[in-house]
Amino acid sequence: MNLIDSLIILGFFLLTFYIGYSSNRKSNSESDYFLGGRNLPWWALSLSLVATETSTLTFLGIPALSYSGDFSFLSLAIGLVIGRLISAVFILPQYMTGNFLSIYQWVGLKFGTRSQITLSVLFSIIRILSDGVRLYAASLPLSFMIVQLFPSSWSFQEISILSLVILSTATILYSAYGGFRAVVWTDFLQFIVYCLGGVIVVVLLGIEYGSITKLISTEPDKWKIFHFTFTNSKSELDPYYFLFSIPGGILLALGSHGTDQMLVQRLLACKNLRESRLALIFSGFVVFFQFVIFLTIGAYLVYALPSVPTPNRVFSDYIVNILNTPWKGVILAGVFASSMSTLSSTLNSLTLTTQVDMKLRFKSSSSPIWITILWGIMLLVSSLVPFILDETTKNSIVELGLSFASYVFGPMVALFFLEVFPLPERKKFHPSFFPLVLVFSIVLTFLGKVYFAMPFTWIVAYGILNFYSLYILGFGITLISLRSKKSN
Repeated sequence: MNLIDSLIILGFFLLTFYIGYSSNRKSNSESDYFLGGRNLPWWALSLSLVATETSTLTFLGIPALSYSGDFSFLSLAIGLVIGRLISAVFILPQYMTGNFLSIYQWVGLKFGTRSQITLSVLFSIIRILSDGVRLYAASLPLSFMIVQLFPSSWSFQEISILSLVILSTATILYSAYGGFRAVVWTDFLQFIVYCLGGVIVVVLLGIEYGSITKLISTEPDKWKIFHFTFTNSKSELDPYYFLFSIPGGILLALGSHGTDQMLVQRLLACKNLRESRLALIFSGFVVFFQFVIFLTIGAYLVYALPSVPTPNRVFSDYIVNILNTPWKGVILAGVFASSMSTLSSTLNSLTLTTQVDMKLRFKSSSSPIWITILWGIMLLVSSLVPFILDETTKNSIVELGLSFASYVFGPMVALFFLEVFPLPERKKFHPSFFPLVLVFSIVLTFLGKVYFAMPFTWIVAYGILNFYSLYILGFGITLISLRSKKSN
């Protein structure tokens, strides 16, 4: 790590702050601060959506999957593309018919205020947990860089915590000040930077270790996409068995791009339903292309770093210890870009749900800024959890992040589809009925995952099953109770 690499990274941070600062306008309404006044171009919102969901887990975690395995993650990605199409057809029209800032406002309209508050609280919890994993992943290369630049007696854990503080502080500053416009345009910059970084790494590795076709011919199993057996080499259920992974990807996309406020917020910010659908569908193909790039990097890293004890850190090791100037600086900027794009979106969305759905705010015009800062501190604290887990777990950090989100996505998808296919008598339910079904189905999903050790690709489907089982049970009890009252 030398001066040129450091200047490239510094330049990226300065450009990010400049865009965040220049994007700020006097926000006359919550719609302006949280949705950019609904006048941003659909392509910018689509790429912001891609940058938001990509995060450091893609940049650093996806290569670890192909490094220690194969390309079977692409079978999940196929499901993610199909799920977006379904969401665009069935779910998006529900939101775009009203002037909603939050999709949970729509939930409140259809299922009651208690359901709105419950979902917004669940969203906040899952975002803090899953994005804590993302922040942790981004801290790894920064920690390696600090170790090289400033050798000291500090332990790697202490340096990692310092890295987390640096990234969190940098993201909070422009997110709180610039609002949604700053988030979208910095996302756009960050998308360009990390995609360029991924392509550069593939080219550099291809020059050194041969073309992709050569690698496929020498080790075809490494490039396998579809698994056609239930179990893997350890006689465990294989999460990438194609009848698990493709449907699992579809359900995961319905959850993330149909019920997750952070991602759907970009679709609500579009001018109309047509542009919202364009943004969503286009983002699916871009994300699939990204997965191809980063899985290819992992396949090449087998030759560059043949023995790495912790695969989650293999790309970080390659960036910091093998890449030369100026590529090291460009790729590290890409790592930080992928991290900051997701974290800034998370903070903006958490602030929105806190003010709009939970009705919590400070009694001042700077309320969104202070709420953003508080959520930023909580996100920093949550990033310490996966830092500890990674030392003991063999799971990919990508799968860990997806598992956190999946516990909530299943019951949320089930709730949203109740409106697509409505049942009579629903409005006669007690206001606490749907919140209780949501909470208990999530608890059952978590306990089932732990007890049965099911693959992460099953979690959303299992959550849907739990929700509808409890819903049918409660629906039957409610009907019996109503008829009993009528007969009396």
